[in-house]
Amino acid sequence: MPPPKTISTSKLPGRRKLYLDLLYDPDRTGLFFSWPHPTPAAFDACARHLDTQEFDRQSIRDILVRQNRSYGAPPAAIAAAEEVASSSALTVFTGQQSGLFGGPLYTVYKALTLIGWAAKLRELLQRPVVPVFWIAADDHDFEEVRWTGFPDLENRVRRLSLPDHKHGDRTPVSQVLLDEHIGDLLSEMQKEQLVTEFSAGVFRALAEDFKSGRSLVDAFAHWMARLLGPFGLVMFNPVDPASKALWRPLVKRELEGHAGTAAALAEMNQRLVEAGYHRQVEHPDRHTHLFYVHQGRHAIKTTSDGHLMTDPEGTSHTREEWLLRLEKEPEAFSPGVLLRPIAQSYLFPVLATVCGPSEIAYWAQSRALFDRFDVLMPVVLHRSSATIVETKNRNAAAALGHDLSEFFGDIEALINRHFESSFPHDIEQRFGAERQEWNDRLDRLKSLVVGFEPTLDKTFELSAGKIALAWENLEKKVFQAHKRKGDEIRAKFYKLEAHLCPEGVPQERVFGITYYLNKYGFDFLSRVKDQLKIGTPDHQIIEP
Repeated sequence: MPPPKTISTSKLPGRRKLYLDLLYDPDRTGLFFSWPHPTPAAFDACARHLDTQEFDRQSIRDILVRQNRSYGAPPAAIAAAEEVASSSALTVFTGQQSGLFGGPLYTVYKALTLIGWAAKLRELLQRPVVPVFWIAADDHDFEEVRWTGFPDLENRVRRLSLPDHKHGDRTPVSQVLLDEHIGDLLSEMQKEQLVTEFSAGVFRALAEDFKSGRSLVDAFAHWMARLLGPFGLVMFNPVDPASKALWRPLVKRELEGHAGTAAALAEMNQRLVEAGYHRQVEHPDRHTHLFYVHQGRHAIKTTSDGHLMTDPEGTSHTREEWLLRLEKEPEAFSPGVLLRPIAQSYLFPVLATVCGPSEIAYWAQSRALFDRFDVLMPVVLHRSSATIVETKNRNAAAALGHDLSEFFGDIEALINRHFESSFPHDIEQRFGAERQEWNDRLDRLKSLVVGFEPTLDKTFELSAGKIALAWENLEKKVFQAHKRKGDEIRAKFYKLEAHLCPEGVPQERVFGITYYLNKYGFDFLSRVKDQLKIGTPDHQIIEP
């Protein structure tokens, strides 16, 4: 029987009901997504809706081309950015924070899923469909982006992190600059990985993109353009003042009507709860869906007198004063997590968006804001998820007699099940019973021997003692062998867990792409792209 290529997503830890229903029973989620079924008819209908709307295509084309040229994007990416200016062009989007050295593997899977859908929809609709990656450059969660993970030479999970930056906790990552520590991290990572024919090229490329003096966002954009630009992926940095000027009318509507937005969201949240789903984002009361960037990124919220303020300022301002700020400095405003999808579709003709499990949950909440701002909600697609299984790890799992899917659960429970099935659970009792039977036999034999010749009593006791000692040594050696074998087997389980489900979570959430590029070269990405299926609800197994 060939090895399995997929694992039911329901077997992965941490997957919640809304996400699983979208994958396996989308009829249940129809209330929260405009197009719960990603069928050709849905894509066609969404495209026709977009054809009736106006977009500043030339401006967004100029922004995309300028940004991607600055990231050193290859011709395929620049050509794709150019296409956005066409009146028939549509876009598909995904997005992610700018993780160190590209972030976790799921960032790459998101982008490859996006590229796959763009190609499929281009063929389906017979018109340009451009894959665009929205960098969450306004985000201020530095802890989420400062680290990378990989298995080291001892098959342990290693994490390397940037040091605390010198700015405040709420500083947007677009303002975080790399310093000389980045070179130390690269050296440490390289030291903890095998030296291969690809090592020099991979770490030279990383050093070129992640270099001191460059912002973490720009470094990430350069790296992603290098890896995925050849497939036509277009990077987009929303912090660009030109793009923020374009969505100024949307920000204005939220400043003027935030109370209505709050009411619409509250109603949608209630519907989610009634349907048995969770609310991914607990939006604080009296907060708008906007942030103001001034000495950090801070939520704009209402005061008891109906004015608006941010925490650092400490004083409130009238709505008119905030609107004047918006007119003068639109670049200082950024959308919150629930408004970002609307800002995306406000700027671009977005046909579809590729989301991870948590994003799908908050997009369900954002349905209320799409309706509130009269913006068309695109088709929401799940990103393909996968685990890279190297041949050595597949063979090791098979040698232990276990399916790969079993390593995505409780590893201690799996080890216990393995020992229960591979080692006689009653061996100690059986040794005791056999020992007692031997003792009984010796007692009967002693009676016979001593009755025949009483002077052999001490000789018999000495011989019986030797037999008892031999029996004790045999039993000890059996249990020592069991412990030794058990320790060896336990180490094999832990090694497999470290590669397949590190720290008890799917591999794609901990490891970055660098470990695999170092072992298999940049062509590895093409092999992943060829294997990674789009549209399948199951978790996939990728072979290098």
